[in-house]
Amino acid sequence: RIARVRPRPTAPPPALRLARPDDLEACTHVWRAALAEYLLRLNQPDVLTDLEPIRRLLAHLLSTDPERFWVATRPGEAEAATVRRETIGHDGERVVGFASANVRGSAWFLAMLFVDPPDQGRGLGSALFERTLPPGRRPAAGPAARTADGGWTFGTATDSVQPISN
Repeated sequence: RIARVRPRPTAPPPALRLARPDDLEACTHVWRAALAEYLLRLNQPDVLTDLEPIRRLLAHLLSTDPERFWVATRPGEAEAATVRRETIGHDGERVVGFASANVRGSAWFLAMLFVDPPDQGRGLGSALFERTLPPGRRPAAGPAARTADGGWTFGTATDSVQPISN
């Protein structure tokens, strides 16, 4: 199997900020690009066509936990020749990643975290993940996890064929 080399952006690292409603369309296209790349690595066909259910889900996540929905952006005009129009969000910025989590009481759940394939593998997912966590909290690991995290429960759902994401 031959690894594909993705072109890496030469611009400064993306900026991180809270998502806005006019970012959601761009987030759906980042979701689609990341999933299509993932399916390709699994030798599966790209079957993702109707993005409206995902856009509605993202709108729900933003409306219920706006302080836990973050986007990574680059200035749209800085890469005008290579920017896909559908990834343009608020104020003309290009959305290159997003993460959303839910907090209910002391339970935190990572709902979504996706990075545009050309921006993957450089720590952007980790930075977005960190932004969604409750202030001053980090998931603990190992046997001491129940007491070390101050009573918080952290969770997500993923599959085992994504070791980098996991």
